[in-house]
Amino acid sequence: MLAHPKQGFGNNSGSFNLALLAQARRFLFPLRCFLHYRAGRDQNVLSFDAQEEMVEQDFFPFDRPETAMREYYRHVRAVFRSASKAVEAIESKGSGLLAGF
Repeated sequence: MLAHPKQGFGNNSGSFNLALLAQARRFLFPLRCFLHYRAGRDQNVLSFDAQEEMVEQDFFPFDRPETAMREYYRHVRAVFRSASKAVEAIESKGSGLLAGF
């Protein structure tokens, strides 16, 4: 059985940091909404022009695209690592749909 989402997966050394995921969500959700609004549809393309416009928005605390992009990559790495750990935890159980592949 999987751990409760608020507890994370694995032991203390292998569990993901929920505080980092919460920070990522607070950064990425407004960014995604901005990209959708900017494009007028569900489009998640963070082009160079979008980066320039992003830092001009009141809800982003960055004054330079380079600084915002460093923060962006920090957050997406945290999400990727957590998702990878969750998949590894599920696969290590050796049962269910994933075990058949």
